[in-house]
Amino acid sequence: MQRRKRILQAMAQLLGMLDYGAINIAEIAARAGTSVGSIYQFYPNRDAILYALAEAYLADLREASAGVVNDTSLTQRQRAEQAVNWLLTYVDAHPGVLRMLGCSWVSADIERAAAELHAGMTAMIETVVESAAPDGEPAARHLAAETILAASLGVIADMARLDPKIRKAARQQLVRLITVYVDDLARGSGS
Repeated sequence: MQRRKRILQAMAQLLGMLDYGAINIAEIAARAGTSVGSIYQFYPNRDAILYALAEAYLADLREASAGVVNDTSLTQRQRAEQAVNWLLTYVDAHPGVLRMLGCSWVSADIERAAAELHAGMTAMIETVVESAAPDGEPAARHLAAETILAASLGVIADMARLDPKIRKAARQQLVRLITVYVDDLARGSGS
């Protein structure tokens, strides 16, 4: 089990640095500290590793989503802040998530996994939007969640280029921007 985890971590690290097409089994093995043959004991090819990584990301998302969006002790604004902070922290720690979302061209399995990951992220945010605007139209809530996710992921990708001294402040501004948007939805003026 430990070796599988190292293989997935290696794929995640490489995916954070390289396009998927540039990653090969030998690089994954070297980074995981194992042999190419060992990788093939667990995964038939790199697509299978990518798929397993997508499933791991999705499991993390589901676990966090349950904790964040179902915490009734939080205000709607705190829930929004916590959800966005979790998403930003997770993508910062797992930069391969951004590339994973763009790997739908690899295979039907990867396309499905990327779509599930995207849908899971959207659902997490949509739950927050729904708690803020329970009377809103479902289509409007979904659009708001997709907008928040797209804006967050786009800004996260650009934040990697910022000077580390200002990155934290920029991230706080993004959270503020999104929570103001959610507050606006709660008042009924954001749709």
